[in-house]
Amino acid sequence: MSRKSMESPVKRIRKAMASAPPAPRHRKSAAQIAMAGSTGDESSHEDIARLAYALWESRRGQGGSPDDDWHQAQELLAKRG
Repeated sequence: MSRKSMESPVKRIRKAMASAPPAPRHRKSAAQIAMAGSTGDESSHEDIARLAYALWESRRGQGGSPDDDWHQAQELLAKRG
């Protein structure tokens, strides 16, 4: 049996966590993301996705839908621009 398979699951998880990149210390709010955005005329897919995710997080994943979040993010970014 290999040494790796003999390791406990806890040790494997700790090793994986030790080698993982650090988590961001501060997440931006939906408002901060909407105000920052991109400099182009149209909001990028990434800007919309980031804001939609922030909207989902702000309501702690309760209610709503991914489509609603996406459309709301597009509207907020369009108003900003």
